[in-house]
Amino acid sequence: MTTFNICKNDGSSLRNLLLLLRCFDLAAGLRENLNKSSIMCLRSDPTMTSRIASEIGCKVASFSLRYLGLPLRAGQVCKVDWLNLIATLDTRLSSWHGRLLSRAGRLTLINCVITASTGYLLSLFRATKWVIKQIDNRRRKFFWVGLDNISLRGKCLIRWNSLTCSKADGVLGILDVGAHNIARLRSWIWKLIMGEGFLWIGILESLYGDVRSWIMRRSFIRRASPI
Repeated sequence: MTTFNICKNDGSSLRNLLLLLRCFDLAAGLRENLNKSSIMCLRSDPTMTSRIASEIGCKVASFSLRYLGLPLRAGQVCKVDWLNLIATLDTRLSSWHGRLLSRAGRLTLINCVITASTGYLLSLFRATKWVIKQIDNRRRKFFWVGLDNISLRGKCLIRWNSLTCSKADGVLGILDVGAHNIARLRSWIWKLIMGEGFLWIGILESLYGDVRSWIMRRSFIRRASPI
């Protein structure tokens, strides 16, 4: 289990953090292993980071890791961070005998497993066109032929974009990953405007002030713009 303890990179904050860990040891009867712990400093001098690590007795790590399945880095999500998701989809597809399944069975697996597996990352990060294309290629090939090593030439009976329309339009209603990604990201703005009592909203407001009013003004300007 990975636990993050966040504090300022000054002497008093580090002493308070070590004191809290010591109190946890006494209360829980456990003991932290500093040899297995790592320290990561953002916007700090590498010399200071090494000095702090030597004083605490832990290792120095870079801020580029995965936590709860999410890539954490000081910057935008890179193409490498999406490869784990693509590899997970390939592993699941290779374990299924798609040729032995009916089209209805493949459709159920696509909607309930493959597409659902992408929802966690797509609700937090904006996927690039390359990522959307890789996901759709795997879903399309599994639906039409069931195997990855068979060509799709002559096997697709209808355009993939037509299959992602609503069932009310008379098609299969496969989820449009790109549109779903944008909708999930914009839902965070809706939660920020309408939500009350969320801890993450309080953190944003303590750091940046009245974030809701700023977003409301930006939304009003965009709606009022003739462009």
